[in-house]
Order: sequence, then structure tokens, then C-alpha cells
Amino acid sequence: MSGKIKKLNLKRFSPLIGLALFCAALAVLHRSAGTFRIHDVVAFVDALPNSRVAVALVLVLANFLLFGGYDLLALRYIGKRLPLRKAVGTAMLAFSFSNVVGGMVLGGGGIRYRSYESAGLSGMDVLRITLFIWVSWIVGEAAMVGISACAYPHLLDVLPWKHMPDLRWIGIPLCLAVAGYLFLAARGFRPLTLHGVEWPLPGLKLALGQLAVVAGDLLLSALILYLLLPNEAAIDYPRFAAVFILALALSLFSGIPGGLGVFEVLMLHLLKGTMPPSAILGALVVFRVVFYLVPLMVGAAVLGVAEARRFLCPLKPAGALAAGWTVRSIPQVFGAAVLVAGVAMLLTGTLPLPREHMEWLRRVLPLGVFELSHFMASIVGLLLVLFSRGLQRRQHGAYVSVLFLLGAGTVFEAVKGHAWLAATACGFLFAALLPCRKLFTRRSALLSEPFSLRWFLALCAVMGSAVWLVFFNYRHVEYANELWWRFSFDDNASRAMRATSGAMVLLLVFGIRRLLMPARPRSRRPDEADMETLRAIVAQSPSPTAALALLRDKAILFDSRHRSFLMYGVSGHTWVAMGDPVGEPEDFPELIWSFVEESDRHGGRAVFYQVGERNMGLYADVGFSFFKLGEEAVIPLEDFSLEGPRRAKMRYVFRRMQKQGFAFEVVPPSGVPGLLPRLREISDAWMERKAGKEKGFSLGRFDEAYLREFPMAIVRDGGGTPVAFANLWPGDGHRELSMDLMRHLPETPPGIMDFLFINLFLWGREQGYAAFNMGMAPLAGLDEHPLGPVWSRVGVWIFRNGEHFYNFQGLRRYKGKFDPQWRPRYLASNGGARLAAELLAAARLISGGKECR
Repeated sequence: MSGKIKKLNLKRFSPLIGLALFCAALAVLHRSAGTFRIHDVVAFVDALPNSRVAVALVLVLANFLLFGGYDLLALRYIGKRLPLRKAVGTAMLAFSFSNVVGGMVLGGGGIRYRSYESAGLSGMDVLRITLFIWVSWIVGEAAMVGISACAYPHLLDVLPWKHMPDLRWIGIPLCLAVAGYLFLAARGFRPLTLHGVEWPLPGLKLALGQLAVVAGDLLLSALILYLLLPNEAAIDYPRFAAVFILALALSLFSGIPGGLGVFEVLMLHLLKGTMPPSAILGALVVFRVVFYLVPLMVGAAVLGVAEARRFLCPLKPAGALAAGWTVRSIPQVFGAAVLVAGVAMLLTGTLPLPREHMEWLRRVLPLGVFELSHFMASIVGLLLVLFSRGLQRRQHGAYVSVLFLLGAGTVFEAVKGHAWLAATACGFLFAALLPCRKLFTRRSALLSEPFSLRWFLALCAVMGSAVWLVFFNYRHVEYANELWWRFSFDDNASRAMRATSGAMVLLLVFGIRRLLMPARPRSRRPDEADMETLRAIVAQSPSPTAALALLRDKAILFDSRHRSFLMYGVSGHTWVAMGDPVGEPEDFPELIWSFVEESDRHGGRAVFYQVGERNMGLYADVGFSFFKLGEEAVIPLEDFSLEGPRRAKMRYVFRRMQKQGFAFEVVPPSGVPGLLPRLREISDAWMERKAGKEKGFSLGRFDEAYLREFPMAIVRDGGGTPVAFANLWPGDGHRELSMDLMRHLPETPPGIMDFLFINLFLWGREQGYAAFNMGMAPLAGLDEHPLGPVWSRVGVWIFRNGEHFYNFQGLRRYKGKFDPQWRPRYLASNGGARLAAELLAAARLISGGKECR
């Protein structure tokens, strides 16, 4: 079969599974149509006392304050201290976002990265915090589900399926597993490894704190929903809390953000017989608003106010705080908020208006104005959903369009009546987003962004829900062609059909337009004009590895102003960016998003190879996770010397080589061309002995045009003939010095490369460099425990058996003898089933494998 056939990617099926479960939930709700009417749900919400809603909002505030416990425990776990206000505020903002977009803890990872990095924590610290909170949630949820299952073993018997299991068969193992976790935490057993990061088990006090915070979170959330139920509900709070916890756990397995739809169906069946179904759904609607929508809007407002203060008072501390971390968090939060607002406008356009509201509208509005506002509100809602993605990606066009749509949506929702909540949300978002103009600087075409399968299916789910609501709300209305053309205050069905159909037509036009758009050409390798730009950027970069761009074996992606770039290679369907972006830090978000979009546009999968901790927040904003690839060896030069007992062997080699007549010098780039014939002889002899071929991508190769770009470190024998060399990468600002290609003649005595490196360290110290970067040992330092993560074990296997690709083990051993400081390096990607393929793609590129462009 053709090698062009794409391999199966299991992770791509997860959105389809989520959509299938969502559709199944709608089908179950539709089958329950005979037990309630949408009018009853609306009536229950209208009749709900304001005092109960106020109490629910107070409890939501208490619950979000409790979220701070997750971060406070995590900070204690990593041994860091931050102000209480900082930790709790970060947790509240992160959870207000992650609760809506899904992913629980990890959904707010970008916010945590921005906040804690501005407070002085490293990227590794933030990664450990995020993993600690994730583990806390898993362990606490398992404990609460286990206790609930043991306390009410027949809770699922009311579900419409036969042979439901006795829940003790689930609850007892979960309780035993949690007890085992506490035992291991108390005894201090061997650390685990998650995402390539060593994770020592917390002590018993911290482990009990994890359980306490999650238990308080779940019980308080259940109490909020319980208080919204009618007084006549025939269920006590303990049983209701067990129902809530089990339904939440089951709904989260669907992968749908917040378990939307699945959670409602489960609650509807598990509470069957305790109260009217309309009351259950009404309470759930209000719960979704107060627990999900209101905190998200408040979080958006906080970010908007912070950005406004930064703009108006740039020298004040609050402005500095906003500049430090809220800046890059704002697009993600506002994108989620606008998405929710758009969905709400679409769905409320299908609901019938109560009779008393219709009477009021007759007196104050002309029919034409009312009909137009109702229709346009649905159109605006769909456009907000479409443009929310561009808002998350910092598009200037999306920002301007969303502001206009929010202003229009505020008017339309207010005019159509009974939509004050949606109108308030739109106006609220408009005011909060207005001062954030400078954060949306990307000038890419508004409708040119690629739409992933997940995003496309989400659009289908939203429109499917709107269509289903029309059929569900007006199932007793007999269809006739005349319905489309009836214009009356009492014709709710006609109005809903027109509004939903208009939105569907708009979505269809949008889809057709995207299908007819010409495909963008792929980025190419740099030409001479590009090389001049690259040289200027590389010369000003403090990172010496930026010089890899001058090798010309990678494609280059520039930012819109050609001040920064990102270099990458393509192996199969994997697009591998080499390291972090290079250039101006403010351009890095655009470059990262552009690279992800470009790979999406061509059916590829973007990964970032060998990234450091500094830009972890940017990759978290895109939704990437981090997997440890290896470790980078860095030699501090300020205190480097050959004195002392630890350097005795190194000192002996150095003096022996000097006695044999070997000498070291650094030749400037202007003197390199005259040396190239001799250096070619050395390189050929080196490669012949290695019986391999030139590498690439993350390593240099013997290319005369490439070597002319840099100073050259030379070792000469007693007769003045070069016998060893290494080209140097001098980072701007004298922060780090590094080298790339290093080779010597086979007949030189042992220790020749040690002699070269020692001289480089001493020379770099004399030149004022702070450190010498010996480069990364790929796939080194990964966990090989049989219970370790799959990607870690695959990496260990490649590390041990990958000589066909590269001598990973030998490189690690050689660098280690100089006693370097090891800095972790990561692969940033979506992870999943293709992680092993991504590691192999990077290895193929390093080994000089065929690159597709």
C-alpha cells in the first residue's frame, strides 16, 4: 500500500467520542420529553427566590476561595512561599477558566504559568504545582466516589439499564487505592514520574490536606445545587451529595467541558421520583450560570480592569502585575467567555417567551423591531462562537469584530425581551474587553485560521443543540410551510425556526468559503535575503543555539515584522520546531500560534523539540503539555579552574598535551576559509572512523558555507598543523558560549578533545562569558521504571538502542565528566498516542533523515 496513507491517530477519535456522548445525552433528554415541558423549566427559574440565588452566589465565592487550597498545598509541596493573596487569586482565576473549557486543573495551566513565573518561580516549579493539583483532584475524587459508592451501593439502580452493579464493587477498591496512597505517602516510598518530571510522594499531612480540599470542594459544590432545588424535594443532602459526586465523576469521563449534557442527563435519572424533572433541569440551569458563567465573567472583568489600570497607570504596582502575567492570559479567558456568551445567545433564541413578557413587549416595541432583534441575536451569537477562536489566538481582526458584535448583541438581547442575563453578559464583556486592544496584535486574516476536528465538532454540537431545542420546545406545533412567514408576538415557533435556520445558513456559507480557500504554500528553506535577516537576529540572540538557523537544513517561519523566527523540520506528518523562537520575546506568541496553525493547515501535528522552562507559559497557552526529553550540560565559567583535587585528572591531561607541543587558538570568521581544506581532511577522517553519516537539525554538519559564519577553535600539533577543531556559537551579551561541530584526527593522542574543551572553558572565562553550554544529551535522564509513563519508557529504549539514529549514551557520558549543571529540556506537544512517533520523528531529523517540506 502507498506510504502516503496516514497512520491511525487514536487521539483524533476522542472528539468524536465526546460528540457521540453529547448526542446520546440529547437523545435521552428527548425521550424524556413526555415528562416535562420547557415552559415548566422557565417557570421554575422565574419563580426561584432571589434570596436563594444570592445565597448560592455567596457559596460559589466560598467555593472559589477554597480552590486556593489546591495551590497553597502545591506551593508547600515544592517548598515555595508566596503571598496568600497571590496564590488564592491565581487559583480562582485559573479554575474560573478551566471549569468552562474543560481539563479541570490543566485547563488553567497557562494562567498559573504566567502568574507564578512573574512571582519568581521557575517553569519546573509551575509544572510541579500543576501536576500536584492534578494528582490531588484524582485522588480526592476517587476517595469521594468510593465513599459515596459504599454508602449508597444501589444508587445507580434507577438508571434505565438492566443489571446495574452493586456500587460496593467499585467503592471498596477505590477506598483501598486511596488508603494505599496515604500509606505510601506516610512511608515515603520511591518517587513517581509524571510527564517526565520526578514527583516525590507528599508526606501524610499533605496527602490528607489533598483529600480535605477536594472533599470540601465537592461537598460545597453539591450544597450550592441542593439549595437551588425546590423545598418539596424528597431527598436529603447526604444522598444528594453522593448523587452529585457520582454524576460528576461519570460525566467527566466523556471529555466534554464540564460534562455538559451528560451531567444533566445523569442527574435527571438519578434524582428521578424525588422532584419534578422540570425542577431538576431548572436548578441545573441556574447552577451552570452561577457556578460556571458568573465566575468566568468576573474573571474576565478582573483581567480587563487590570489591563485598564496598566494602560492608564503604567507605573503603579497593579499595572506591573498585569504586565507581568495577565497580559497573555487575557486572550484565553476572553475567548472562553465570548464562546459561552455566543452559545447562550444561540440557545436562548430557541426558547419561547412567557406570556407576561409578550404583553409588555406589545406595548413598547413595534413587531418589526422585535422580530429583527430576535433573528439578529442568533446571527450575532454564531459569529461570536466563530470569532472566539480568533480572539484566543490574539487576532486584531477578531478583537475588533467581537467588540462590535458584543455591542450589537447587548442591544439585540435587550430589545427582544426576557434576555436580560444575556444582554448583561454581552455588555459586561464589552466593557471588560475594551481596554485590552494592545494585547490583540496578530494581523492574520480573520477567517483564514485552520479549524481542527475538535473545533469543527464543537460547532456541530452547538448548532445541533439549537436545532434540537427548536424541535423539543415546539414538538406540539404542527409543521406547515406557513410557519416560516408568520410574524406575530405569539409565534414563538416561527421566530425560533427563522433564527436557527439563519444561523445554520451562515455556518454553511462559512464552511463552503473555507473549502474554496486556496491552500497556503508551505514555508521554504531560507534564501540569501532570508539569510541576511537571520544573521542579524542570531547575532543579537543571547541563546547560542540560535545559530542552528544558519545551517540551512530547516524551514524558517518569520514573524510578521521579520524581527523573530522559528526553525523547524517536517518528518512524515510531524512538524518539529527546533527549540524556542528566536528574537524579540513579544513576537514569540505569534510565532508559536502561526506554527501550530501552519501544521494544522497541512494536516500535520506540531511539536516543539528541546524547549526550556522560560517559555513554558506560551506553550501552555496553546494547550500543550511538557515531556522531558533530556538534559542540557552547562558549565559555569566564573569559578572554573584546573586547581584542586577534583580537577587533578583534567589538569594532568591538559599539561601532558601542552608538553607534547599541542597549542590552542580561536580563529575569527575571516580566517576560517583558509583553514577549510585542512578541516575537511580532519572531518572526513573523523566520519570514516565513526562509520556513520552527517547529522542535522539539532546538530551541525561539515558544510563550508555554514562554518564560515563562526569563529573556529583550533588545536595545532607541534608543527603548527591543525589536528582538531570546533566551531563556536557566541551568544550575544556574553551570557553563554557554545560549540557545535567538534572533530579530530584519529591518530591524535587520547585526551585531545579534553584539551580542546578545557581551553574553551578558560578562553570563554577570559572573554567574559558567564557559562559554556555543551548542548543537550537527548533522551537522557528519563525514568525507566516499569510503572513509569509510556513516553518515558519509549525514550529510554531509544536512548539505549538508538545508535542507528545517534549515540545518545556516549554523548551523555562524555559531557558528564566535566561536572556540568544539568538543565532539563522538554518536548511541548499535545501528547497522546502519537508521542512515541513524535520522538522518533525528531530522532530521524537529527540523524539526517528525509525531510518533507
